[in-house]
Amino acid sequence: MVAGQTYHFVVHTLRLEHPGPRRPDDDETVESWELRDPTGKVAFQESLGTPAVQGNGFESTESVGATSFTTQQGSGVLVDGEGLPSAPDSGGWTLMLGLHDGRLTPFGPPIYANEYLGLGTDPQRLAQEAQSGGKLMPMHDVLNFRLWTGNFNIVYPVLINWIAGRLEPSWRCIRGSGTEQVERCPYEVKASPFPVKEQTFVRLYELAEDTGKPQHIVVQPGTKIEFLEAEGHVTWNGNAKALTLEPQSDDIWLKIRINGKEGWIHSQEDFDAVGLPEAG
Repeated sequence: MVAGQTYHFVVHTLRLEHPGPRRPDDDETVESWELRDPTGKVAFQESLGTPAVQGNGFESTESVGATSFTTQQGSGVLVDGEGLPSAPDSGGWTLMLGLHDGRLTPFGPPIYANEYLGLGTDPQRLAQEAQSGGKLMPMHDVLNFRLWTGNFNIVYPVLINWIAGRLEPSWRCIRGSGTEQVERCPYEVKASPFPVKEQTFVRLYELAEDTGKPQHIVVQPGTKIEFLEAEGHVTWNGNAKALTLEPQSDDIWLKIRINGKEGWIHSQEDFDAVGLPEAG
């Protein structure tokens, strides 16, 4: 249901028929899909193509699904897909179609990320609205994605701009001044550290900057380490057909609490020390 009306999601699949038991992992793939409006007319359609056949299966396969949603700001449909084979934790794609000017239309190209986490409300924008006396336009619905930085994951919110009918970065955070300006925003962090096996230390900076003298904090096996937030820059790479969200791993900072002290770490050596080695 979208705005009280029923849309139908139709998937066209290709299936290989061959002797012996079926192998659903490689002998069935989605060739195309479409959304039909309440009158049965095609509102949007997409062709994924026909993969080559190798032996008794396809060389690659596509799976696609769809869910409708409604918020206080608008209604739409999220279509998600995944291609196999793929690299570990490479994720899939998510396409948002929103109701805009009475029509269900794409708000941008498919977004490729490690994982789509769900709809949410941008807490920073709500805080800005409160500070401004509610003068900002209420465009604060977001799509949350999990992005891998190379050492840990961050939660990256993509703003749904219902008025303009497009997706855009939720935040633009410019740090510094003049020629030293950088774009770096704070993000929720999700880390899965390995146990610390030997005594080492980290260089803990007061701010997420390579300035000032860092504290040298000893890390031992069993030391409690809390991962509080991350700061970094995420680029939007793509065109009208696909958009990839990519954290810039050479400019990622991580705020931690260790032995009761809070501060920021940045180097690979320090990430290793807290159990977050680099991984592809």
